[in-house]
Amino acid sequence: MQQLFICQCDERVSTEASAARTHLVDLYQFGRFGDVTAGGLDRHVARATEVEGVFMVGRWRSSWWWLLAAVLATVVVAPAVVKALGVEDWRWLAATAVIAGGLVTPWAKIQADKIGRRVQRREDEAHALSGSALGRGSLRVRDVDDPTKLGVHPAKLPESKSLGQESKDAAGPASRVPVYVPRDGHTEIVSHLGPGSFVLLVGDSTAGKSRLAYEAMLTTLPNHHLVVPDGRTALGVSIAAAVEKTASVLWLDDLERFLGVEGLTMSMIDRMRDTKGHRVIVATIRREELNRLQDQGKETPELGNDVRRILSQAHHITVERLLTPAEIDRASALTWDPRIADAIEHADEYGLAEYLAAGPELLARWENGWAPGTHPRGAALVAAAIDCRRAGWTDSLPIALLEETHQFYLDQRGGQRLRPESLEAAFEWAHSPLFATTAMLEHRDEGKVHVADYLVDHVQRTRTADDHVPDLLVHAAIEAADGATVATIGSTMYVHGRFDLAGTAFVKATTVLQEELGAEHPNTLTSRNNLALVLHDQGDLAGAETEHRAVLQIRTRTLGTEHPNALTSRNNLALVLHDQGDLAGAETEHRAVLQIRTRTLGTEHPDTLTSRNNLATVLRARGDLAAAETEHRAELEICARVLGAEHPDTLISRNNLALVLQDQGDLDSAEAELRAVLDGRTRVLGPNHPDTLRSANDLEQVQRARRDSEQ
Repeated sequence: MQQLFICQCDERVSTEASAARTHLVDLYQFGRFGDVTAGGLDRHVARATEVEGVFMVGRWRSSWWWLLAAVLATVVVAPAVVKALGVEDWRWLAATAVIAGGLVTPWAKIQADKIGRRVQRREDEAHALSGSALGRGSLRVRDVDDPTKLGVHPAKLPESKSLGQESKDAAGPASRVPVYVPRDGHTEIVSHLGPGSFVLLVGDSTAGKSRLAYEAMLTTLPNHHLVVPDGRTALGVSIAAAVEKTASVLWLDDLERFLGVEGLTMSMIDRMRDTKGHRVIVATIRREELNRLQDQGKETPELGNDVRRILSQAHHITVERLLTPAEIDRASALTWDPRIADAIEHADEYGLAEYLAAGPELLARWENGWAPGTHPRGAALVAAAIDCRRAGWTDSLPIALLEETHQFYLDQRGGQRLRPESLEAAFEWAHSPLFATTAMLEHRDEGKVHVADYLVDHVQRTRTADDHVPDLLVHAAIEAADGATVATIGSTMYVHGRFDLAGTAFVKATTVLQEELGAEHPNTLTSRNNLALVLHDQGDLAGAETEHRAVLQIRTRTLGTEHPNALTSRNNLALVLHDQGDLAGAETEHRAVLQIRTRTLGTEHPDTLTSRNNLATVLRARGDLAAAETEHRAELEICARVLGAEHPDTLISRNNLALVLQDQGDLDSAEAELRAVLDGRTRVLGPNHPDTLRSANDLEQVQRARRDSEQ
């Protein structure tokens, strides 16, 4: 079982980041000083100068030239930053730069590039927070007058206010959501909003997760400061803003947008918990997205190890799509709102929030849009957007990417025979909200859109495991994605056994992250580890060994020998040694990792079970079949009990036990086990997944051996 990481856990200060603290431009890091809105920059620059200045003067007293060069580099790359630091007339710096230019230009250019990236990152973070849905830095929970800004779906307007009878702006905040129907989980959420809590609401799109979380928060924490990051880039400054306040809520609607490289980390969660005060994290996630993240273990139980750690920190509360009888009774008392009355009549088929948000009608609009002469190009744009999400792109989607890829979907349905509309008309149709609720494609950042979660949920639920996103779209997405997003795409492709695409994604992710974060940054090492896994699966054992040894050396030096990431690298190296025939070396590594994991994690932790399975496979390869059978049976019993009979890791263990039984000559038992594994993998992974194909091959070999023995 290999170990693929999706994101990095504890934040660490990289070598580049430590050195950059000595540069004058780092005074721009105002986020750690409290109010992180753009309007607070001037005040925090003064405080930053006071705090950082002491550090810099003491360190650079004998190296003033380096400090001057840093200042010159700052002038080259960001005059606006120098102005923000209080230097209104920086022409004297420019003059000095001219005089010294011949001496420092090469170095200054390198530093300017580095500083420029850092400055841009800070500006992006500040912009992402100040430009979030709320757009204000000190908003309290009680001040939210429109919960749709927090991700609550707007509802259909009452029939008396149909879209055709009102002006464009007629629907104010009060009419965009109906009266709240208390859900069964309301009391449970309230009881788990204590200091340092992390509550995660799980359910289908339009199940009512965001509304339930908002109402529970409003009831319990009305005076808490509310911090709403716009995406992963704003997480750092958002955490700083939340920690500065004695009482605050960090709101993470659609949690998957905040996971992965440069996303939420264990240290961020610890910061919310370790300081005095009452700070909580409230998050939501669609059931299909949670399943996708948990299914990162299809290749190994540690696939997505860090994401699993973060998810394990939250108290999960499931929100069902359909109302319970008790909830219907409560809704019946609120039928003075005609929307509630209408929804109750359809409660046996649709959920309350689902019906009010016009989810079924939105799906019908998309499906009907394929009809010739209607909106087939618009439907193709939506299809491309949905598949981008399925490929692992969790953030807002570039419009240019949809323009580039939608033609494939249009051609698949008939192309010009559908008499497609113009691109402008297609976007206008896809952007138009249905019943003043949700549009199929909603404008987000400039040049980007968000595809309706309800449509993504529908496709993810109805497609089979081997119904893959087209290669053409994945390649285009890889080309358009930044380092964090392309790493997520690579992980998604790896899970589905599409190793060529995964390798392409991880190569780009490693290159981009190394340039942006440095060679020893945890996120860079994660991407490099994942690339090594792809090399291993593609048969490049020498390349995989080289990568794993390099990553292991850095992780051991920077994290310690018992850090989970260092143990992951050691485990993965042992797997390569096994396939290279170095069984003694592989056994030594697996035993060492198993000993540490058993001591630090316990005997039933998934990581410990991984090591136990891997050790058993080495014992089998070395001919110690009795010991291998004992280990596999013990590990399989725990997997089936803890993870479930059809969990991918349980199926791996069962498959490996079958191979031992085959080697022992118990062909009947081996065939029975392999048949069960093949059936399970076909259902869970699909008939064309590499693991399923391997199971079919193993079964065929056992059947051939039985035929030979009967002759």
